Amino acid sequence: MDWLKMDDPKSFKKRTTDALKAKYVRSMENVCTESGEVPALLVANSSVFCNKMIDFIDSYSILYDQVIESARDINEKSQSLATTMCEMQRHMEQLSELNRMTRCSE
Repeated sequence: MDWLKMDDPKSFKKRTTDALKAKYVRSMENVCTESGEVPALLVANSSVFCNKMIDFIDSYSILYDQVIESARDINEKSQSLATTMCEMQRHMEQLSELNRMTRCSE
């Protein structure tokens, strides 16, 4: 983050340009041939990407299952809370009725 505080515009531009070049892969030329073939070249990060994809998929599946389980748990607990709130409303109405009955009318 120190490069954001650079005073020299040329150094800042060079650093930004270098970062962009390192971050993005060069664009493919002639993406599709006349016969519909798409040339694919192995780049330095291809094997690393493919090797890490299996771990990513496994981690994603585990987290997805945990999210689903948490959502089910929330659903069950919210249904329980709704039932409790209905009971509370019924009790409050009964208390209100008792209170109304104890009032003295003149």
